[in-house]
Amino acid sequence: MLFFRFLSKLPLSILYILSDVLYLVMRYGFRYRVEIARNNITNSFPNKSEGEVEVILNKFYSNLADLIIESIKLLSISKDELNQRVSVKNLEVVLKHFENQTSMLLVACHQFNWEWMVTAGRTHTPYAFTSVYRPLNNKFFDHLMIAVRTRFKGKLISNKQLIDDLTENAEVAAYSMVMDHVSSKHHYWTTFLNQDTVFDTSIDFHTQSFQLPAIYPKLKKLKRGYYCIELIPLGEPPYCEPATLLPKFINEIEQSILEQPETYLWTHRRWKYEKPELKNF
Repeated sequence: MLFFRFLSKLPLSILYILSDVLYLVMRYGFRYRVEIARNNITNSFPNKSEGEVEVILNKFYSNLADLIIESIKLLSISKDELNQRVSVKNLEVVLKHFENQTSMLLVACHQFNWEWMVTAGRTHTPYAFTSVYRPLNNKFFDHLMIAVRTRFKGKLISNKQLIDDLTENAEVAAYSMVMDHVSSKHHYWTTFLNQDTVFDTSIDFHTQSFQLPAIYPKLKKLKRGYYCIELIPLGEPPYCEPATLLPKFINEIEQSILEQPETYLWTHRRWKYEKPELKNF
């Protein structure tokens, strides 16, 4: 941990040189999940040529290396520098809910750099932001992620603690969650990036059960080390049963990926489940 804290104190101009080296190591050295990423991109963009796929693939690995380096930088980056590098287009979308004493869900996807995006919520406002995450199996990296995600008085809870926190916590908060992960339960099947894809239905469960507004923080990379967040409302209570925010969320993240495919996490085994066949009775 001390090594990463020391590393984080280096200026980003130096750290990006390390990122360039890391890119070469991951992409061409030990080829970290290259075939998984290539297959995911190819299947998501069937009309793109092999050359176009390789361009996206190479840019993706460069961005992945930047994600790792930028996440380490979070251990020591100043509030002012982070605010300069991550701007928010329409902050009033969340401010109105805080001012109305209403908690909310910020539902994001694995688009670079989601770590900076989550932390920027705490630097752009004086209000409480709670990150919901899945604990890592590797204890060292789990502790590292906790250190990164609790900067600037951030609160971190596991996904299993969310319901209890929503029930028992009297403090108004914005709960940020990355919701495009693979789900083996709470199934919702749809066509996403030209493929049968299963999604977790937690967004509808939580917004409906606790009558919470839901917001998609659309993240766009402007240039290396600079991002812009646009807050897109997905829905506000009162909700009618059943809630239907999930299709809108899926559409929004698909559009974000189509706009900047090189910034999505393609090494994730997103399509490891096959859609079950309907049985005739």
